[in-house]
Amino acid sequence: MADYKNCTCIACRNEFEPDDDIVVCPDCGTPYHRDCWNAHGHCINTELHETGKAWVRPIPGPEESKASSGSSLVPCPNCGSKNDQSNLFCTRCGSSMRRGEEGHAPFGGFSGMFQSGEDGGDGADWREHIPGMGTARPDCPPDEELEEGVRMQDAVDFVGKNPLYHIPRFRFFRDQKKKLAPNFVCLLFPEFYYAYRKMWPMAILTLLVTFLLSIPGVLLSLSYQSDLLLAMMQPENGVAITFYGMDAAAITAFAEFVETHYNAISWADSICSYVTLVMHILTFLFSNYLYYRYSLKRIKAVRASQKSLMDVQSRIRMAGGAHFGYVILAFAAEMVLTMLLILLL
Repeated sequence: MADYKNCTCIACRNEFEPDDDIVVCPDCGTPYHRDCWNAHGHCINTELHETGKAWVRPIPGPEESKASSGSSLVPCPNCGSKNDQSNLFCTRCGSSMRRGEEGHAPFGGFSGMFQSGEDGGDGADWREHIPGMGTARPDCPPDEELEEGVRMQDAVDFVGKNPLYHIPRFRFFRDQKKKLAPNFVCLLFPEFYYAYRKMWPMAILTLLVTFLLSIPGVLLSLSYQSDLLLAMMQPENGVAITFYGMDAAAITAFAEFVETHYNAISWADSICSYVTLVMHILTFLFSNYLYYRYSLKRIKAVRASQKSLMDVQSRIRMAGGAHFGYVILAFAAEMVLTMLLILLL
C-alpha cells in the first residue's frame, strides 16, 4: 500500500494517519478517506480531471521542511498544507492559522474587497469553490448565493481565469453594497479588457467611443505629416505614388482644410482628450462592478435557457471565461476603423 504520510485528504482537510482506510480515485489517483469518498460518491479534484493530469505528492515548502525537523506541524484550516504551529498565517495560501480567533490574512484588506464578507473573515473562503481545491467548509457552502438564482460555483465557472482576483470582489459587491473597485487595466485599455472578458456590448461601445474621440487627433496628426507624405510621394520612373488611395493633390487639399479649420479641430481634440480621460477614470473605478453585474446576468440567462443541470455548468463556462485572442480582435478592429477614417478623408 502506498505511503500517504504527511498527505491530506482534500475532502475533510485532515492528514492521513497510518491506520486510516484510504482509497484513491481510479482516474487521477487523488487519495481520500474511504468515508469521505463514499460521502461524495466521486472524485472532487476536478482540476486534474479537466487537465488530464495525475495527483502527485505535495512537495513541502522550505518553512514546512524546517518545521518538520524540530517543531510540530499543524494543517492550514483552509488549504490543508502543513505549517509550524507558531505561524500566524499559512505559508502557502496566506490564510489565518487562527481560525475562529481574531486575525486576517496579511493581504486581506484593501477596503474589504478581499475579505470574505461582513464578518471580516480571512478572505480565503471563496477559494474553496475553485475546481480542484476541494469542497467548501461549513461556513462557506458550495451553494452560497451571490444573488437569487446564482451560486458561488456558477460565478467561479463563469469567471474561469483568475478567480483569485474576481471572486473576492464579487463577494465585496454583494456584502458591502458598493460599486467602486479599481481595475488598473481599464485605466489604459478598457476596450481590450471588455473584449478579453467577452463583455461584447461594453467592448463595442467603448471601442466606438474611443474611435470617435480620436478623430480630431488623427486629423491633426495627418496634417502635421502632410509635408513628409508629399515628399515620399514624388513620382518614381513617371509613376505617381498614392497614400491609402490619396494622391498628392488630395493630401494638399486635406492639409489646407485642416489649416483653415485648425482652431476648431484643435479645440475639439482637447475636449475629446478630456472626455477620454474621464471615460478611462470611470472604467477604472467601475469596470469590476460592471463585470460582476454582467456575470450575474449571463449566468441567469444560461440557467433560464437550459433544463439539464449537468449541461448548465458547461454552458456557463462557455458563456464566460476569458480569451486573449479577443484582445487581438479588438485591436485589429481599432486599426481597421482608423484606416477607414483615412480612406474616407
